[in-house]
Amino acid sequence: MTDLRPVLTLDQVAADPAQAQALPRTAAFELLSRCLTVQGALVARLGASLNEHAPPAAESALDGTRWLPVDDAAALMGVNAAWLRRNWKRFPFARRISRKNLVFHEVRLRRWLEARKGT
Repeated sequence: MTDLRPVLTLDQVAADPAQAQALPRTAAFELLSRCLTVQGALVARLGASLNEHAPPAAESALDGTRWLPVDDAAALMGVNAAWLRRNWKRFPFARRISRKNLVFHEVRLRRWLEARKGT
């Protein structure tokens, strides 16, 4: 004999968790699967936003990318380090790694400088 009771939604179980006790095993499994799928998507979304603010590694072992401190980046750009600290937000290759520390992606900085040579 099949069970023809209506299946509860996640919203209904969230509103009254005691209702989960009355669910058939297959319905409970289906709701749990959907819940875990949503949870995984939400964790991925939140993890991505946290990673946006993570400090970059000083050097990547995989591609050899270096992150230059302000003084080195300023020397390459031909500007004063104090100016670069004030104007770092203009450059997409700059990252703030703490309240007082900035770093600059060396490869992207050099590409930017090459592109500006023609202007």
